[in-house]
Amino acid sequence: MKACVSCGVEKSLGEFYKRKDSPDGYRNDCKECRKAVSLRGYHRDIPRKSAQKKEAYRKKVLSTPNYHSVVYWSSVDRRREYARAYYKKHREKLIEKALSYAAANKDKANANKKKYKLAKQNACPPWVLASPDLCAQIAHFYSEARRLTEQTGVVHHVDHILPIRGKHFCGLHVPWNLQVLTASENCSKQNKVLGELP
Repeated sequence: MKACVSCGVEKSLGEFYKRKDSPDGYRNDCKECRKAVSLRGYHRDIPRKSAQKKEAYRKKVLSTPNYHSVVYWSSVDRRREYARAYYKKHREKLIEKALSYAAANKDKANANKKKYKLAKQNACPPWVLASPDLCAQIAHFYSEARRLTEQTGVVHHVDHILPIRGKHFCGLHVPWNLQVLTASENCSKQNKVLGELP
C-alpha cells in the first residue's frame, strides 16, 4: 500500500504508475490524480497548440505555391488505396448506411437522381438521338453490361469515360465515351478519369 501525495488516499501499488528513479519504483501520485493533472495541462495548452498549428500552416501555404494541390497529389494513391481497403472491409456497413440515409432523406436522394438524369439528357446531343445507328451503339453497351452481370454474377455498369458531371469538364453521352465496368470499379472511379483520355 502507498499513500498518494495529491489526494492522500492509501492505494495499492497497482494504482500508481511505475517510475524507475523512485525509491520504490512507483510515482508519488496515483493514476487518477496524474490523469487529472495531465488533462488540465492538455486543456490549458489547447489555445497555444492551436495557434502554433495555424502559424505552421500559414507558413507552408506562403512558402509553397499551390500547397493544397501539392499535398493532394503527393498522397493521392495512398489515400485511394486506403479508401478502397476501407470500403472492402466495411462494404456491408457502408451500403446499409447509404440506404438508410436515402430512406431518411428521400428528398435529397430524389434530387440527386433527377440531377443526374437531367445531366445525362443534356449530355446526349440531338444529332445522337436523331441517329438510329448511334442509339443502337449506346444500347449495345447497356446490353453488354446486363449480359456480363448475368453471366458472371458480378454487377456491371455502363460508365462515362469522361464524366458527364466532371468538376472541370463534362463528357457526352455518346458511344465513344462509354465503357463497361464492374459496379465496384465504377463507384470507386466516381467523377474522375482513369487512364489515358480517349
